[in-house]
Amino acid sequence: MNLNKNKIDNQIKIEIIPALLPESFSDLETEINKVKKAITSKYIQIDVVDGMFAPTRTWPYNGGDSEIWQNLVSGEIGLPAWDQVNFEIDLMVMDQVGEAKNWIMAGVSRLIGHVESFDKNFTNEMTLEKYTEMAADPNYHADLDYEELERFFQLRDDFNVEIVMSLNPVTKNEILDSFIEKLDGVQFMGNDKIGYHGVTLDEKVLEKISLLRKTKPSLPIGIDIGVNFKTLNKLADAGISRFSSGSTILNSQDSKKTIQDMFGVINGNK
Repeated sequence: MNLNKNKIDNQIKIEIIPALLPESFSDLETEINKVKKAITSKYIQIDVVDGMFAPTRTWPYNGGDSEIWQNLVSGEIGLPAWDQVNFEIDLMVMDQVGEAKNWIMAGVSRLIGHVESFDKNFTNEMTLEKYTEMAADPNYHADLDYEELERFFQLRDDFNVEIVMSLNPVTKNEILDSFIEKLDGVQFMGNDKIGYHGVTLDEKVLEKISLLRKTKPSLPIGIDIGVNFKTLNKLADAGISRFSSGSTILNSQDSKKTIQDMFGVINGNK
């Protein structure tokens, strides 16, 4: 037992959430069907990338199954297993508000925005790699679009959804200070290389998690990227309560047992 680990409010639920990165609607269906009976928190995370916020493109931003996407947004059809699970959407996109509304119409109930998308210095002409280099400067200060942030937060009242904000390892925690009380949770990305499965954990994020947990013992704090059996103890010690895992769960032969085993590691670390 690590006596120096961060204290989490006992009322916070520990969650292990499968994270899907679909290349097509068919991929999404297949992956949801694989994990829907294995989950305990009732949430599945769908990671989407528009090719502008990060270099990859996932469905529905890669041009595939566009008719299905339009039918989802219009409400003509629902997401696979919509009546059995809840969905959170990890919006690795530049148009946070517009795409959030589309995914709400498609049936998600928890929005994970990316604070870097609200930085006026991060334009469509700039790559994430270049932005990361700029933000790594200790003297860098983001220029947040607070009007757009307010529109994003307003979605909670308009559509009864949860609002979570994600930040990359390079992004200073202080960027959240002016609006953290409006959030239903915070998600840390485990690496500045986002939009891919199988990326390793950048352990510099552990200190960032720990610092936030010390000031917010009752806040749900999540991690996406680098969640596996080798990192669970470190992440739990730092104060993570929501563990989003992609390849570890999806590549396993028995996703239900894998999730149970992950809980075993985390609970054994208390």
